[in-house]
Formats: sequence, structure tokens, C-alpha cells
Amino acid sequence: AVGGSTLIIVYVALATGSSFCILARVLLVVTAGYKTAALFFNKMHLCIFRAPMSFFDATPSGRILNRASTDQSAVDLTIPNQVGKVAFSMIQLLGVVAVMSQVAWQVFIIFIPVIATCVWLQQYYIPS
Repeated sequence: AVGGSTLIIVYVALATGSSFCILARVLLVVTAGYKTAALFFNKMHLCIFRAPMSFFDATPSGRILNRASTDQSAVDLTIPNQVGKVAFSMIQLLGVVAVMSQVAWQVFIIFIPVIATCVWLQQYYIPS
């Protein structure tokens, strides 16, 4: 039988590990999002500043500002949010696999063919 103090120690260790994983995910998303947004902003302005005068004659400044702000907003908000969701899903998947490997390692006998089938289906359907 496992003592109560052992269960509490394991729970605290899992909670601490989970907190560090969340911190790592947030730091990764914020850092990558900031660097990507800054790079996009600088390259976008460089392209606008190097555009020929005929571009500005044919394109109203309001349209340029609207397009630039819409694209920058997508890079600032949408992309880091999606990357965060992917990182969360990957960390959650790794956690489930780690727990399952400790609790019921026999599941991996089924797990490997399921992964192979998923990869095969992905390769089959992505080109279409």
C-alpha cells in the first residue's frame, strides 16, 4: 500500500512539473510571437518604403494602412494563439503518454500501430 504522504509528494511533483511546462509554453509563445511580429513589421515597412511611386499613385494610403494593420494584427494575435494551442496539445499528449507508460505499458502495443495508421492516413489524405 502507498502512504498518504507519498501520494501528496507525487501530486505536488506533478503540479510543479505542470506549472513549469505551462511557463515554458507561455515564454516560448510570447518570445516567438514578439520576434515574428517585429520581423514582419520591419520587412513590411521596408517593402512599402522601397515601392515605386506608381504604387502609391494607384493605391490609396487608406488601403495600404488597412492592409498593413490587418496583417500585423493577424501576426500579433492569431498566429501566436494558434501556436500556443499546438504547444498545449503537444505537452498534453506527451504527459498522457508518460503517465500511460508508467501505469499501463501494455497500451503501447496498441499505440504504435495506431500511430502508424494515423501517419499513413495523413500521407494519403493531405495531397488531395
